[in-house]
Amino acid sequence: MLYAVLVDEKGRDMFLPDEEGLSSEETQVLIGLVDDETDSACGVLGVGVAPEEDEHFSLSISFIRLAKGYEDSDGERILLNFLLDIAPALGCSAVLCAGAFMDEADAEREKMLTELGFYEPEEKLPLYTFTISDLCVKDYKSDMACIRLSDAKDDQWDDFINETEDYDFFVMDQDMYEKDLSIFLTDDDKKVQAGALISLGGEVLFVDAIAAFGGDQEGLINDLILWGAEGAKSRLPGDTQVDIFLPGGKAYRDILMAATDKKAKRVGNLMTYTYETPVQ
Repeated sequence: MLYAVLVDEKGRDMFLPDEEGLSSEETQVLIGLVDDETDSACGVLGVGVAPEEDEHFSLSISFIRLAKGYEDSDGERILLNFLLDIAPALGCSAVLCAGAFMDEADAEREKMLTELGFYEPEEKLPLYTFTISDLCVKDYKSDMACIRLSDAKDDQWDDFINETEDYDFFVMDQDMYEKDLSIFLTDDDKKVQAGALISLGGEVLFVDAIAAFGGDQEGLINDLILWGAEGAKSRLPGDTQVDIFLPGGKAYRDILMAATDKKAKRVGNLMTYTYETPVQ
């Protein structure tokens, strides 16, 4: 039998052994999964706090991990049920479950979330995939200069964050991105007009954030792809998979299709499922 427990700081190492980059500030609540037959840790759920207006806050699920051999158990449902049970006592207004949901692979997970009381979001950010060798952009469409994240000034980084605060994606710390592949496009006054933040997970290149807020958005996105392709092709094999969450509706999709000779395929969505905490 599996059961969930609230994990304090002393028990943290039991459920997150040898973990780096997971500070207490980022995961204020930890819920552990225990196998009572072996009395051993077999899963963990990490939760962060998402501040809202009027001093309210939501709990945002940071990660759920199940130990080897427990992937097909009911562990995730048990962890989520426990979190939803204690959510009113924690005083949060909602519990958020955000992430990439693949069209076929995550159908059962999405069904579980709705059964637990999460509601499906109205807005979905589509996830596309292709390979570096699929990129075939050849011509620039804007007169912007390109700088790598490694060369960006603090005020240029702040410009991008401020301009994209209402976008669907969330900008993480600079160190989470590949600084020689992530790029900004700047005007004559060195002001950022567009940017693409890129990370490398295993053998997959992730375009975590892409945005253009200058005048010619389509031209800027075209140039972001062109500059990004040049950097990626110089560093990685052509068959490297690229995943991108693409905002902007049909216009951005058409640019991506032209840039990949229609080889990019939509395989899922970036979504946030929301559970509204009952008022006590």
